[in-house]
Amino acid sequence: MELRHRSHLSTAGDDSRSPPVSTAPAPTVPQRSPVNHFALFSFLLVFRILVALGTRTFFQPDEHYQTTEIAHRIVFGYGFKSWEWSSSNDVSSLSKSYFRAALRNLLHGPIRSILHPLLFVPGYTLLKLTGLDQTSLLVLFPRLQQAVIAAVGDLYTFRLANRVGGPVVAWLATLVNLSNLYTLFTATRTLSNSTEAAITAAALFYWPYVPFFSSRFDVNTFSTVQERVKLQALQSPGCIWQQSAPKETYTDLSDQTEYDRDLDQKQISRLVYDRTLRKSVVLAALACLLRPTSGVLWVFLAVELLVRQLHCLHPKSSPASGGKGKLGGEAEQQEGSVLPLLELIGEAGSFVNILLTTALAALGLALAVDTAYDCLENQAPRGGRLLPALSLVSFLHKNVVSNISIFYGANPWHFYLSQGLPVLCTTWLPATLFGLITALQVDTNAVMRRSLGDSAKRSLAKLVCVTMALYSLLGHKEFRFLQPLLPALSVLAASGLAESYARDPQSIARLRQSATPPKQLWRSLNVLPFWLRAVLLTFQPMAAVYLITVHSVAQEQVPYKLGQLYRQQQLSPPTEPVEFGPDFGRIHNLGFLMPCHSTPWATHLHDQQLVERSWFIECPPPPSSMTPAQKGREYWDQSDFFYHDPIRYLVDRFPYNVDTTYPSAPDPIRGAGENPWDKGWRHSWPSHLVVFESLLKEGTRKAGHTRTLKNLLSLKGYREVGRYWNTPKHEDPRRDGDIVVLAYKGPQSHR
Repeated sequence: MELRHRSHLSTAGDDSRSPPVSTAPAPTVPQRSPVNHFALFSFLLVFRILVALGTRTFFQPDEHYQTTEIAHRIVFGYGFKSWEWSSSNDVSSLSKSYFRAALRNLLHGPIRSILHPLLFVPGYTLLKLTGLDQTSLLVLFPRLQQAVIAAVGDLYTFRLANRVGGPVVAWLATLVNLSNLYTLFTATRTLSNSTEAAITAAALFYWPYVPFFSSRFDVNTFSTVQERVKLQALQSPGCIWQQSAPKETYTDLSDQTEYDRDLDQKQISRLVYDRTLRKSVVLAALACLLRPTSGVLWVFLAVELLVRQLHCLHPKSSPASGGKGKLGGEAEQQEGSVLPLLELIGEAGSFVNILLTTALAALGLALAVDTAYDCLENQAPRGGRLLPALSLVSFLHKNVVSNISIFYGANPWHFYLSQGLPVLCTTWLPATLFGLITALQVDTNAVMRRSLGDSAKRSLAKLVCVTMALYSLLGHKEFRFLQPLLPALSVLAASGLAESYARDPQSIARLRQSATPPKQLWRSLNVLPFWLRAVLLTFQPMAAVYLITVHSVAQEQVPYKLGQLYRQQQLSPPTEPVEFGPDFGRIHNLGFLMPCHSTPWATHLHDQQLVERSWFIECPPPPSSMTPAQKGREYWDQSDFFYHDPIRYLVDRFPYNVDTTYPSAPDPIRGAGENPWDKGWRHSWPSHLVVFESLLKEGTRKAGHTRTLKNLLSLKGYREVGRYWNTPKHEDPRRDGDIVVLAYKGPQSHR
């Protein structure tokens, strides 16, 4: 039986259709534009670095508390460890059998992988060794590191689009990606979602999308120079893929039979296919280790590819049926022959083997790293036996099974459709929807789809739909959870733009020519209609500048300035304080009376004594085990108790007088309140209080009383010494107004 595999070498971005019979003439393959990937990456890196240098605003607490705060704690030895990094194993569990204790630790251990914070450990270590941690590089360096990661993601988004749709779609995708408001706002932030999106872009680029025996995998894209030379030598003049052979020569193959040449070509192509698939699976596994929810994307793609491989076992549809198979009109079978059953089973078995091998290796790495971190950070202080920890298991148990994430907010089922996708795409939403709908449509007139680009775009469109649908089943939703879909959304938007506006042959020809990245982006911009260009050149820059430099700027600025001032004061001898003086006052410790995690912490304060003596209102989720009384009451955290009645909180939980030695907070008083969730928090008055302006206007909850929190603090001796503009209007009313710093200025005898 003679097998023909020459069509493996077809160009992926070709939108032409090959006829269903092998005797027809081969279609002409359009020439790809030469792209200097190093020059492109350099441009993207400079762009992302400029964005990182300009970013001065606060977005999400996870940007700090799940990444740089932990890395800072590892390098400098201090920092806030939130509940995500703690183990809920109690002392009583240590007396249980090892198996039960290990199982409990797997279920209730840290839910975040230490792999992502480890990316920033080398940068902090370098700053510590060089003494530059006392400069602004302490804040800038992690974002500069993230800018490199973002640039890598941008490069692979370009390569993915180029592989799927050719140079026109590639440059339009780059234009979409770089001008996307959400990407500008988040790509250089140290969020695990940003890193996950960059890794996903690379993994999507290497993903094959079609079975090996579909004869549509683009071997040329991923083969080495030596492999291309060998494949060129094995080809006859009638092959689809044609390329001038490099100067290197190989043994004359003219004496080989056509069957031998086909067999050699298939072996080389299969080697390239498996190598590319393995790269994609390894990157996908890394993305899943960073955030287990990324598994939704890759489970879908893996199942889709496996179904397509198994679909090859079915006989080809008859021409009367339009050549439609079970996969939306695609005929995945090898044309011109009936493939041996064992070869198809072998391909599916090889695919499953790659998946299982990579998954087991990734789980082994995660188990070792997570156990090492949990042992050093959580288990060692308690003593006892070494227990395994795996953040993947803990994450699924707490966020999916126990549904703890719902505590941080519940959203309607349509949140991602009505708000998530519009926020991620903003100006590009119409083009994205058009590209998505076009990719999902089936061409009923075509007997067989020959372009890898069609299959890849349809897979990306299905991936977006399935991921959003499954994520919508969870109660807690955030915009950034969809961030790994941004590479796919950029490609779909570019495809929609190309379908709508890239019709001028001269413009298309210019995009296929070699030019610098800025020039190609300008050419891509000129393809778009005037109204869209006007929006991109006016509204987009203004909105981007506002988001990265204005909105919530003081939330980043205040802790760094206070930490800097504290370090400066430590270098100068203390002076006798002046009662009710106008100066800022000497900082001894800080108290942040604001919603939890409203500002960065140790990464910006950056002084161990200041960090350990200061405090803020916390908001951990409900514990895994509850008393009968707690089960009967709605859960309240510390911030709920505080904002329920701020004045009463200060009166009941702070001493009446201010102790100017500013001691540490006293121990909580258990059972002091009627609410079973009241942990009896107690505080000592700090030298400086940090609040949002809106809090100072809070009034007493007692009927007939007009006292405000500002009046109470004034009676205690606190005066405003600093005011930092934050934003004209915040989406959270508790964070409205400026950030105000109050210093104790009362009588020194007032204790």
